[in-house]
Amino acid sequence: MVTTQSVTIRVPVGMSKYLKAMNSETELIRNVLLLYPYILNQTMHYLDR
Repeated sequence: MVTTQSVTIRVPVGMSKYLKAMNSETELIRNVLLLYPYILNQTMHYLDR
């Protein structure tokens, strides 16, 4: 089991409705996409744990 933590991000009001996870799969996809820029610029590696 993975330990989780809640974080707060600031986004424009119109975007907030798109950040609400509908189920565990959409929550996982959203979280991965939030990390994508850091994987792209090699700040982190997708195998980092």
